[in-house]
Amino acid sequence: MGQPKERLTVGPKTLLRQTLDTMRQVVEPVVASARRGQSIPSLPASVSVVCDHIDDQGPLEGIAMGLAALDGRCEAAFVCACDQPLLSAEVITRLIDRLGDAPAVVPEINGRLHPLTAVYRISCLATAQRLLDSGRRRATEFARQCGPRLLSAAELTDIDPKLASFRNINDLDEYERLVADLGQP
Repeated sequence: MGQPKERLTVGPKTLLRQTLDTMRQVVEPVVASARRGQSIPSLPASVSVVCDHIDDQGPLEGIAMGLAALDGRCEAAFVCACDQPLLSAEVITRLIDRLGDAPAVVPEINGRLHPLTAVYRISCLATAQRLLDSGRRRATEFARQCGPRLLSAAELTDIDPKLASFRNINDLDEYERLVADLGQP
């Protein structure tokens, strides 16, 4: 990418701030997870920041740190990456509403799980820790091992017809396309 994703801007906000502001419309408390030593943009005082305990463990370490920070404060957590600027509050609400008594709810769109746009019960922390301890770091494996309720695209398109909430930014070309699609310089 050439620069930290969380600092890229979409309109007047960074990707991180845009994503957090959307989350804050629906969930509380909000926790941002960062790598140790990572400099993140300024956040509202109500957002807690936790850092990975072990370097280079990928998103699963961040999920684990976030779940640990929320332990005792809530029963479940909405998890997403910082690079989803089109995430909608309605999608977050739908995921939460579909949790029911399942340990997690994870969208499965076109045969692909979206473990970084999902809801996990805090009790899933044990699964995350077990995987990390065994050297397995894939968020998709974590999602599967949680025994989630899978949410199909058909269960989301009434509120997000183009499934834009699941569009993330992985490289500079994707970022430039997003900015162009939004009509921004």
